Amino acid sequence: PFLTSFFAILLILAGTYIFFDNVLLNDHLIGSRVDGRLNTFFVEHWFQVFCGNESWMQLRAFYPAQNVLSYSDVMLGFALPYSLFRLFGVDMYMAFKYSVILVHLLGSIALWFFMNRCLKCSHWASLAAVVGFSFSNGYYAITANPQMFAESLLPIILICAFCYAKYFYDKRRVFFALAGLGLFVLLFYTAFYV
Repeated sequence: PFLTSFFAILLILAGTYIFFDNVLLNDHLIGSRVDGRLNTFFVEHWFQVFCGNESWMQLRAFYPAQNVLSYSDVMLGFALPYSLFRLFGVDMYMAFKYSVILVHLLGSIALWFFMNRCLKCSHWASLAAVVGFSFSNGYYAITANPQMFAESLLPIILICAFCYAKYFYDKRRVFFALAGLGLFVLLFYTAFYV
């Protein structure tokens, strides 16, 4: 099982590399034709909020209107990994690109784990689910809108729901309930129409 799991993770990494090959090793943005720059601005806003440099409700992109952050996707779920990349000195465009790729990769691995370990599907069936969810043509078609990658949080929410049901008569259910609800709320505060 360890060797098979390791091989599955390697295949998911290879799939991620192929899926993002047009933006991975260059300075192109994910969604540069549509929402890429705007979403980069949103996560940079959150980074500045976390650093104490801006008010969380005053997004400079909407100046002179005030208190209008909720008029668009808030991108909070991407702001957390983005801020870590920014703290390590990565520029804002690359940090956003790496954050989106990281969330997509973690969601792909979480889906494989959910299918294989929680639902007890075979390794190949689990990989087929990952390909159908994470690397499909439909998913690739919406990459012009980077906020849509927030749907990669869904497998993690499914794992929390499964573990909540599994540990229903145990105190661990509280952790999984709060984690699942927290991620669900984070999903809405990232891209509410996902």
